[in-house]
Amino acid sequence: MDFWAGFGRVADVLTFTTAGITFVTLLLVYYERRRLQRLSEEFHLSDNFLDTIKENKGVKSEKPIALAISLVPTTESIRNNVETFLKTNDWKMEIVEINRNGVNGAEEISSLRDELVEKKRLISEKGCTEVHLFIQAPMFGAVMVGSIYRNWLPVKIYHKPQVPPPEIYEYQTPLS
Repeated sequence: MDFWAGFGRVADVLTFTTAGITFVTLLLVYYERRRLQRLSEEFHLSDNFLDTIKENKGVKSEKPIALAISLVPTTESIRNNVETFLKTNDWKMEIVEINRNGVNGAEEISSLRDELVEKKRLISEKGCTEVHLFIQAPMFGAVMVGSIYRNWLPVKIYHKPQVPPPEIYEYQTPLS
């Protein structure tokens, strides 16, 4: 075999290898672009979020459930307030509770996370179709609840204002 024939074969192998690498790179770029586009759409702020808030107000499905979470040492449970709110609005739904005498330290935060995940599993097993969330918690507790219950069922967040109305709570927004 002469030099130029060998050189031609090496050039063919290099060309084929370069084409393969280029093809794989194009595939990776394509899938990464699609992934980033999906993320972008997920985090896109709706121009009509006020409409979304209004559309989600009230009970909108056949099997709602109320989730009452109290994570502060000053209140043992918020169940009575949630019951008052539900009676005032003439809504009939089961109330599921999570009560903690505060959340102190990494072990209790970990335990809280496990309990939140377990309640999520329980609510899913019951076949519930929407969650009405009443929460009294420090900021990190509320953030943890939001991160665990996001992209699940419709979750509607209620707030207890400083001067509460007769029904105790006010609907604020869906968790989105």
